[in-house]
Amino acid sequence: MALPLPTNVTVNTAGHAGLHNDTNAEVNRLGQDTGRRNVTSLLINGWTASAIEIQRQNDRCYLRITGLNGSAATSSRFMDMPAGFQSPMILETYPQRDSSGTIKQGITLSLSGGFTMLSGTVHGTASAREISWPCTANWPATLPGVAI
Repeated sequence: MALPLPTNVTVNTAGHAGLHNDTNAEVNRLGQDTGRRNVTSLLINGWTASAIEIQRQNDRCYLRITGLNGSAATSSRFMDMPAGFQSPMILETYPQRDSSGTIKQGITLSLSGGFTMLSGTVHGTASAREISWPCTANWPATLPGVAI
């Protein structure tokens, strides 16, 4: 007979049968998911966007960008990485077209925890991009932005 899993289990809390690995003193993360989070408010250096969403599912992170606009940007860095979403490596995406059809450098995720793209890049309001990366950071203590 299978026992029901407890609900509302706090990460790293011992004593939950089937969830806690006493040998390694950690919760077995079978299905952790932050859900999509609107983090458009985290844009910096004059960048704007229709929407910026971030999500972490277990050890994989996703960034969805809609309508990124760097026409008034003062730096190529458009967002700092929220805690709990850091990549263990530098990540560069493929080159992308901007709203005028010009091929531009893709998005770079640096080890210092920031996303960069060439200043002045304008994707257009309906243009959407998604990038993903592996994540070895500790699970975020508080989730960034607003749940979608």
